[in-house]
Amino acid sequence: MAYKKLKCLNCNIEFSCEIKRKNRKFCNLNCAYQYRTKPVEKECVNCLKIFTVTKSKKMKKYCSKVCWLLYKGTFINCKECQNEFWLTYGQVKKRKNLLNSKCKECKNKDYYYNNKGYAFIKPEGTLIAEHRYVMEQHIGRKLYHNENVHHINGVRNDNRIENLELWEMSQPRGQRLDEKIEFYINFLEKYGYTISKE
Repeated sequence: MAYKKLKCLNCNIEFSCEIKRKNRKFCNLNCAYQYRTKPVEKECVNCLKIFTVTKSKKMKKYCSKVCWLLYKGTFINCKECQNEFWLTYGQVKKRKNLLNSKCKECKNKDYYYNNKGYAFIKPEGTLIAEHRYVMEQHIGRKLYHNENVHHINGVRNDNRIENLELWEMSQPRGQRLDEKIEFYINFLEKYGYTISKE
C-alpha cells in the first residue's frame, strides 16, 4: 500500500497517510479539534471592537447580537406616541421619510392621521377616510367611485358635516351635443331626478 508524507496544520509534525486520503489535514482527531477551536481575533463590523471566535465560526462578523441588530437596522421615534421602536435594515431602505414612521401600536389604532393630514377610522373593521364615512352616514348610502368629499375651510381633519361638500368628478366623453345631453340625463337620473322633454 502506497503512503504519502503530509504536514499537520495544527502541530506542524509530519505524518504519513495513504495516497487515497491525500486531502487529510491533521495527524489525529485531537489536533483537528484543537485547530478548529483555536481562538481567532476579528473586528466587529458595527462597533469595530476586537473579539475572539473559534476557527469554526470565522465567518462571524459581529461581536454580539446587539451589534448585529444595530448594524442591520435602527431605533427611531414614532411620529405619534414618540416611543422608540425597531426598524430592520430592509424597512429603513423602503421608507422614504423615517420622520413620518409610526410604531405597530399606532398603526393598528382605530383612529389615526396619514402623512397628508386626513383622518382615517375603522368603523366596521375596514379602514376608511373619516370625511367620506361622515358624508356616507349623512346621505344614507355608499359614495360612488367618482364622488369626492371636499373640505370647505381647507382643514383636512375638520370632518364636521357643515364643513363637507359632496363633489361629482365625472365628465362627458366628448363635446357632441347628443353625448352631452345623454351624460346629463344619466347624471340626474342617478341622483333621483326624473327627466321629461317638453
